Amino acid sequence: MEQDTDTVRQYIEEQAIKFRTFTGIQRPPPNAVFILVMGMTGSGKSSFVASCTGKGVTVGHGLQSCTFDIDIFDFEFEGRQIFLIDTPGFNDTNKSDAETLATVSAYLGTSYAQNVFIHGILYLHRITDNRVSGSAKRNFGMFKALCGEASYGNVSLVTTMWTDGGREDQLRREAELRRDPNFFGSIISGGASLLRHGEHGTDLQQLRDSALSIVRQLIVQCRPGPIVLLIQHELVEEKKVLDDTSAGIIVQSDLHRAFADYRKELSNLRQEMNRTAQSRKSVASGEAQEMAELKAEFKQKLGAVERERNVLASDLARLQQREKETLLSKLEATEQRFQSELERQEGHLRELQRSLQKAEEDSTGDNTVQQTVTRSKLQKEVVNAGKKVVRERQKVRRLKTTVDGVKEGILDGFSTSLSSAIVAGVGTAVVALACVVM
Repeated sequence: MEQDTDTVRQYIEEQAIKFRTFTGIQRPPPNAVFILVMGMTGSGKSSFVASCTGKGVTVGHGLQSCTFDIDIFDFEFEGRQIFLIDTPGFNDTNKSDAETLATVSAYLGTSYAQNVFIHGILYLHRITDNRVSGSAKRNFGMFKALCGEASYGNVSLVTTMWTDGGREDQLRREAELRRDPNFFGSIISGGASLLRHGEHGTDLQQLRDSALSIVRQLIVQCRPGPIVLLIQHELVEEKKVLDDTSAGIIVQSDLHRAFADYRKELSNLRQEMNRTAQSRKSVASGEAQEMAELKAEFKQKLGAVERERNVLASDLARLQQREKETLLSKLEATEQRFQSELERQEGHLRELQRSLQKAEEDSTGDNTVQQTVTRSKLQKEVVNAGKKVVRERQKVRRLKTTVDGVKEGILDGFSTSLSSAIVAGVGTAVVALACVVM
């Protein structure tokens, strides 16, 4: 089995506790500091988080398909409980931008509605990139639309992957990033800081010192108090649907262009198929099949765009419901996966038992050495397989108990978090929290 049952169970339990804290189902400790960690996939977010916590996060990322679509890590630092919320990048090949936006917005909207506030934001970018790619610009544009200008003073832009070699080129790139009004320049002019991670070395201690220094500087930078992100204000206070938010408008515009392009390509293909049919009485079967496959592909793409548009046409309540259903489906799939593995092990045990029974039935009073060796080997295999099945049954029962608890506690809490918080009001809480923690 690729993942141990108890490892998955422990991960689910830990993430559930942090999820409850971040979304306000369970009140955060008074010294809590919530920091978003954002950036493109591959910018070094996982490594940065690992340097902060002193723990590897590879296991958690490998288990993300089991539970939540964001990862939350916490650690104690200079009298504060730091929560790092690791969000997916908008260049994720496994998820569309509409889905990523819906996921991030659901969690940020829920936490804000429950009076849990973001204190600071770390945006990571590779200094090794020779130029700012189109994907990087798009990801950064989404970041700005999510945060809003009022949040820039609580942002630290962090360049990663510094090396001893090529330092002159890296410094030149940093200066270009700082000046570029379409990239870091606009955020820095609004109060953001520009920091370097790992510039003094890449051994574990040097990276840890660097990461914690960045967290320390961000905490000082955020002393005026926590912030309200633009996406939170739009979803909770203005009660907008996602495609009417600043970030949603960007994604909706891209989907509109993609839809128009796909429709045009499909129309051109149909015209080509008609011309081919008119010019020739018969079309080679291979060519006809290729055209049919292309037509099906374009229709599939159009369908995908429509589904993403439907995701964007959601208010916070629908976004929460979507995340609830996704989480429930993941938990059930995880439970079923390990149940199926247990059943496979039980089937293997039964096969071994049948083989041993047959070997004993086939034996005679005058056993050969080979028969004796075979029976002895099967007996050991049956015993070992039996012990393994017993252990796995216990693990699967513990996993089921954990999953059932998560379903009951978190999913119910997710359901009630929005309405209860809005009744209480969020505006006054921002003022109240301005002098807390920092």
